[in-house]
Amino acid sequence: MSSIAMMTSKTKGGPANPPPQAPSIPPDQLEAANAKAALDRRVNAVADVFRENLAYEYELEKEMAKATDEFAQKRRAEDYRAFVGHLRRFRTRPTAMT
Repeated sequence: MSSIAMMTSKTKGGPANPPPQAPSIPPDQLEAANAKAALDRRVNAVADVFRENLAYEYELEKEMAKATDEFAQKRRAEDYRAFVGHLRRFRTRPTAMT
């Protein structure tokens, strides 16, 4: 029998019959495996979104902390300048101690 005839034949190991060493998977196990794979893909997609959101929140917290620190530093500088300016009003000339 030629190779083309074997390929189209239903009895002599063509595409219609699996090779003898290939295990056949029952349809219910195949469905369960496909369902598990689909569930794993969905779980991984949700985990990826969660990781992205967590990274975004972390970056946002860092930016907020930096802005808060800058604001506090400016506020302290303004308070210090106001305090020193207030003291200068009451400064007198140094006198010789006798």
